[in-house]
Amino acid sequence: MPSLPVPVVTLPTATIQDDFTTVFSEVHAGIIPSENIWLSCYKDGEPSIHGKISVSLHEQDRDRVELVGRGGVELTRTSQVSFFSWNVKDYSYSYSYSSVDPSSVLSFVR
Repeated sequence: MPSLPVPVVTLPTATIQDDFTTVFSEVHAGIIPSENIWLSCYKDGEPSIHGKISVSLHEQDRDRVELVGRGGVELTRTSQVSFFSWNVKDYSYSYSYSSVDPSSVLSFVR
């Protein structure tokens, strides 16, 4: 029985500033008023996207950190779970490659 060719799907790759959770914590604690972090996305056959996320406290709700994307990227926190001594936060990022659904990145903080 002949096998059908399986289409190859090339997924994009994303990298985010390695200390992004530290920036979130410092803004939330009021140590710094705001900061930009970077998020880069790569997909074969497409131009790379290198955007910034502005991290700041919400004007009215000072317990909420706002994330505003620029340069074709967005980042939102989708959930937070405590697991033993780890604080696990799930962030969803999206970018301007229209053919790809938003993806997630997990952050583990002790």
